[in-house]
Amino acid sequence: MKLERIRLKQFRNYKDQTFVFAPEGTYIIGANGSGKTNLFEAIAYCSLGKSVRYQSDELLLNHSARRFRIESHFHLKSGPCIVDCSYTERRKAISINQIQVKQLSQIFSYVKVVYCSPEDVYLVNGSPKKRRQYFDLAIAQLEPVYISHLKHYLHITEQRNAILKDVANAAQKKHWDELFVQAALPVIVYRIKYIHRLLETLKSAYADLLTEAEIMDISYQPTLNSWLEDSNTRHQELLHKIESKEWQYQRTLIGPHLDDYHIFLNKYLVKDIGSQGQKRSVSLLLKIAQMEMVRQTVGEYPILLLDDIFAELDVEHIDKFRKLLGKHGQVFIASPRPIITSEWDSLPIINLDTAGNLSS
Repeated sequence: MKLERIRLKQFRNYKDQTFVFAPEGTYIIGANGSGKTNLFEAIAYCSLGKSVRYQSDELLLNHSARRFRIESHFHLKSGPCIVDCSYTERRKAISINQIQVKQLSQIFSYVKVVYCSPEDVYLVNGSPKKRRQYFDLAIAQLEPVYISHLKHYLHITEQRNAILKDVANAAQKKHWDELFVQAALPVIVYRIKYIHRLLETLKSAYADLLTEAEIMDISYQPTLNSWLEDSNTRHQELLHKIESKEWQYQRTLIGPHLDDYHIFLNKYLVKDIGSQGQKRSVSLLLKIAQMEMVRQTVGEYPILLLDDIFAELDVEHIDKFRKLLGKHGQVFIASPRPIITSEWDSLPIINLDTAGNLSS
C-alpha cells in the first residue's frame, strides 16, 4: 500500500498544507518543531482513527481552530482508497471512499501504518498500560474484529465497576461476574495468539540477521494465571474469593484491562538488564515483525514511518535495520539531520521550515 498525497487543514502546526509522495517513500527533513512528527501523526491517524500518541482529538487542533481535517489518498492492493478524517466541536467524522464509517473499528480493515519513534522504548521500560495499548492496536491491524471484543469487555468492566461502588448491589454482582468472564476470555485468546505468531515471525524472518530476534521471548502475563485453563465455575469461585477486596476498592481487580507483557533477552527481562541500545533494538524489532505479519495477512506491507529512531543504535545495528526496512514497502524517514539522506538508499526529500512549510 502507498500514500500518494495528504492534505492537512488546521491540524497541529499545519494551517493548510498538501504533501505529495513518491511510491518508494520520502525523507522528511526539518528542525525540531517544524512539524515532522505532526505529519507522521496525521498519516497514522488515517489508519487508526485516533492519535498514535494517544492524545485527544482536541489537542490536535491548530491553535485556536475549532475544526481540523485530513484528506488522504492511498493506493491499496484492492485499489484507490480515499480516507477523509475531520473533527469539529468534539465530534469525529471519518469516511472511506466517501462512505461514512459508523464504527471506528472499520478503519482497521483498510490502511495499515506502522509508526516508529524514539518513544517506543516505552514498550520495554513503560507501564503495562502503554504495552497494552500498543499490542491492542497491533492485534486490531491483523484482526479488526478484536476491537469489538475489547470494547465489549471494557464496557462490561465499566458496568461491573459501577456495581462495586455500592454494596447494596450485591444481588446483581453475580450476573455481572458471569458477563465479565465471558467477555474477558476472547480478549485473552486474541492476545496470546498474537504473541505466538509474533515470536514465530521473529525467529523465522529475522533471527539470521539480528541476534536479538534469536534470543528474544515474550510472555503474556494475565492477572489470573489460570484464566484460560479453569472452568467457568472455577472463575466464579476465584472472583468470589477477591469479592471483599473488590468491594473495598470499588473496582475490578483482575482481568485483561490490568494484564501485562514481559519481554526477555536470554530469559532475562530486557527492562532490567538491557542496555539502551538493546531496548531500542527490541522495540524496533516488535514493529518490524508487526509489518511482516500485516504482509502475511493482507498481502502487502503497511506504510512505515520512521521518526528519528536511530540516534541510540550503533553503526552495525543501523546498517542491519536499514537492509531490513529497505525491503518493506513505502518508507518515510524523518530527521532533523540532513546528512541522513546520504546514509540511506536514495529517496525523494521534503524539507520543512520552522513553520511547517515546504522549503527549497
